[in-house]
Amino acid sequence: MLMEIGGNNARPFNHLHDFRINDWFYYWTVKHKEIIMPYIVSDKRSKCDMVVDLMKDLNIQIDGELNYIIFKFIRQTTPDKYNALKNAMGEIEMCKLELYRRLMAVREEQVMLDNGDVK
Repeated sequence: MLMEIGGNNARPFNHLHDFRINDWFYYWTVKHKEIIMPYIVSDKRSKCDMVVDLMKDLNIQIDGELNYIIFKFIRQTTPDKYNALKNAMGEIEMCKLELYRRLMAVREEQVMLDNGDVK
């Protein structure tokens, strides 16, 4: 059973779109099958979307090409300082967690509901 995280008031929930980590820090919703990320302001979101659209138009592949792009971007834009590199690695780690939480966990939850949980 999935649990909402929130200290002493942890509770089970039935809908993945209700998931939140510490209400005051992070909340996400799904609206019209579009993932809303409220911590990215609209003008920056539209710039990021332009980059994603260009990558799709160029048929950038996940197998190596995305890794190359991310590494090269960080290498060219991040100072060679411990804290800056640590922050860049944190962004990558959070992206990994976001990918798992929003896509993999949702899929795994659905497959578990379809096929039954491990007993």
